Amino acid sequence: MGKLDVGERTRLDEKALFVRLETLRLTRIAGAGHYSGTFSAAEILAALYYHELSLIRLVQNGRNVIALS
Repeated sequence: MGKLDVGERTRLDEKALFVRLETLRLTRIAGAGHYSGTFSAAEILAALYYHELSLIRLVQNGRNVIALS
């Protein structure tokens, strides 16, 4: 990944924050969970999914798909 301009960096930071907030929300709904791994990987996930993979999208049933294992 090359250098990001300020706007793109801000957008990715917002996506990482969204991942963290959704993780907390879903953990609260479930009543239990381990969220530290997700918090640690939020920036990596945001950069990969919303920046790097934007050119290589896997489409399945009209939706973008990413498989993490």
